[in-house]
Parts: sequence; structure tokens; C-alpha cells
Amino acid sequence: MTRTMVAAMLLAISCVLLLTLTASAQPRGPKPMSAAERTEQLKKDLNLTAVQTAKIKAILEKQEKEMKREFGPPPGDPQGPPPGPSMGEPTGEPDEMQKKMMEKQKEFDAKIAVILTKEQKQKYDEIQKELRKRPGPPPGREDE
Repeated sequence: MTRTMVAAMLLAISCVLLLTLTASAQPRGPKPMSAAERTEQLKKDLNLTAVQTAKIKAILEKQEKEMKREFGPPPGDPQGPPPGPSMGEPTGEPDEMQKKMMEKQKEFDAKIAVILTKEQKQKYDEIQKELRKRPGPPPGREDE
């Protein structure tokens, strides 16, 4: 083999290694929606009034803070380190944590339901049911 061929092979191997390392360092999954993004999505989907939007935004911001405090940042969240002892790392089995998260979600859903009209509530329930059914980013959201 000539020196040129060896150099070309080394360059190709280096590029492949670099691309592999770069790809594996990228966060997996969709970026979670912030309270503001979720509020805007609900405003659009449910045709919320300004008063409803403000109330729901406050509820979603409180939910976001409580969930991060109790469970740590969600996977793919660029804010903060992964959950650890200083962030109130959840103890117990994953099923137990999932159950607690669902209970919290139901609490916040109930708070939101009080603000909505009957028609909006029905549509909200449909949206929530659909979101829980399938993995991936919420509707109207690009996978980032």
C-alpha cells in the first residue's frame, strides 16, 4: 500500500469515528414542551379566551415547577443536571414513579377542567387521551 492510500484510510476511519461520537452525544427524543409552549398549543387547540389562557398558563407553570422539583428534569430537558440527591431524586420503582406522575397529572387536569367550557373540556380530554396513547412529541410539535 502506498502512503497516500494509508493516509486516506486513516482519514476515513477518523471521520467515521468522529461522526459516531458526535451522533451518540446528541440528546435522544423530543425536547419537552415548556409551560409557555403548552399554553400556546392549548390556546390554539381549544380557542381559549385571554382570561382562560392566563389561568391555564399559571397552572402549567406551577405544574412544571412541581414536577421538576419532585421528579427532576424530564429526559431531553436541557435545563439542569440529571436528577440526583440534591434535586429530590425519586425513590422506589419506575412503576411507582409513573403512578405518582399520573396522579399529579390528574390533579392538574382537574384544575384546568374547572376553567374550560363543556365543549373545551371534551376536546381537552380527547387531546390528553391521544397524548397518553402514543409516544413521541405532542401534535403540532416537530421532533427537535
